[in-house]
Amino acid sequence: MLIYSRMVFSGAACFTGMAVMTAILCVSSVLAGDAAENAVNHAFFTEELKCIVEIKENAQMVPPSLRVYPGDGKMAYVYTEGGGFIACMNDVCGPNVDAVAKGTPFASPDRNHWAGIALQDGKSRVILNGHLGRRYDRVAALRFSPDSMKVAYIAQEGDAFFVCVNQDRHQSFSLIDPQQGIVFSNDSRHMAYAARVDRNAWCVVRNGNPGPVWEEIKHLTFSPDGSRMVYAARQKNQWHLVEGDKRGPGHSVILQLAFSPDSKSLAYIARSKDGAFMVLNDKPQGVYESVPGLPLFSPTGGRLAYSVGEKTGAGVIRMRMVVDGKAGKPYDFIGVYLFSADGKQFAYVAHKGDQKMVVHAGAEHDLYDEVGIPVFDPAGLQLAYKVQKGSKWHIIHNGNIGPAFDTITTPGFSPRGGRMAYLAAEDGLFVVVVDGKVIGKYPWATEPEFSPDGGHYAYVASRGDESGLLESFLVIDGREGSERFLSLLKQSSLVFTGYRTVSGIALKDDGREFWWIRATIGSEGKTDG
Repeated sequence: MLIYSRMVFSGAACFTGMAVMTAILCVSSVLAGDAAENAVNHAFFTEELKCIVEIKENAQMVPPSLRVYPGDGKMAYVYTEGGGFIACMNDVCGPNVDAVAKGTPFASPDRNHWAGIALQDGKSRVILNGHLGRRYDRVAALRFSPDSMKVAYIAQEGDAFFVCVNQDRHQSFSLIDPQQGIVFSNDSRHMAYAARVDRNAWCVVRNGNPGPVWEEIKHLTFSPDGSRMVYAARQKNQWHLVEGDKRGPGHSVILQLAFSPDSKSLAYIARSKDGAFMVLNDKPQGVYESVPGLPLFSPTGGRLAYSVGEKTGAGVIRMRMVVDGKAGKPYDFIGVYLFSADGKQFAYVAHKGDQKMVVHAGAEHDLYDEVGIPVFDPAGLQLAYKVQKGSKWHIIHNGNIGPAFDTITTPGFSPRGGRMAYLAAEDGLFVVVVDGKVIGKYPWATEPEFSPDGGHYAYVASRGDESGLLESFLVIDGREGSERFLSLLKQSSLVFTGYRTVSGIALKDDGREFWWIRATIGSEGKTDG
């Protein structure tokens, strides 16, 4: 079991801490300050602050343990005290233990619970909401169900392995695969895992019931609606796709199972003596030298795309994009590919020698030194991506090239489309570009986020105070907030929790306090409740 190592707190660079006080609520009633240059509109907002964690000076702590949930004002973390480790979420903490497993603690999907794995006196125990569970020789694969009503994990006692769900112990096996772990259906009604019944015999246990025995099992997968469960199983030298009592034909290899979003279609990559191919709804597609690209269904589920490799006469591997069963032009390499939200548009990145380009709807765009990930707007009417031309970066938006910057982020569209924003840097300063307009110049800033309706945007920026120390603040619709703090947490970002509310978790004052900052956006001269 991987565990965290100790690290002594040394100021603002360490983003975790010890809860030593109850939460304090402070409300700022001051309206947002003067508009930043090039403000897009005239929204005002108020800021509400709540201290959720305070760090003791010189406390030993574990920065990599921090998990941040800005929309809920919560953070999970580990700190050390007296030579031991303590796991917490906000000000609710577990007892002092010998170690805490790496990757824990973490919150349930609804953020109402949290869990971790502790090591104490040579035994492993689950921490649930600060309380220690039973002692086991080992605990692994801890997780919550999607509805947050179940917490499940694999436990070991001596030579016996078993799954526990809400402290109920399932049947014992000689081994339960910790790599595949425990798989829940999205509706939380079904749960499955792979278990070894003897030395060379494995089965899938679904809802506590063992299935047929195989020599090896992998790729255990539920469909999005939870109605189907499939996996790849090996008998002798042949791999088969298994669904219920149905066993598919044998292949030398089965890789990358994927359901369509509507759960009606299933695709996977297989290999035989003739080569590699995609299998769609039990029907093999064209055979190629390799199928390196993952099967990608359109969001509507009716289309399938993947990349393939084939040898040329000179023995060189070239790649093609296969969409709707039809192979496109050959390229030296094919990178990321994606469908628009309505499934009607398709784009991918292709390499020609040392240069790259986007291919959209079968048409090749211009070649550049580097090309970033293409992004469609929600309506599928706009396409944008970043490119490098010489030493400068630009945004290509619907075929038009934007201004040059030293660095640039992947552009983002508003949830309903119509607006686009990105973060860029020039001459050591950051700027935010919204709808083609440059907003401010800052020593540091975060990527802008849009509200659900696209009516507002927000980000965090920094500027030096009179002493030269950087202070951070909210910027919403071009206006700066009145509250000042050191920074947003490195792992955090601003999150809109409504059309007019935005939240983040900030480090304040001397770097020992973590505050939940929430802003409510109103109209000119007043705020909405």
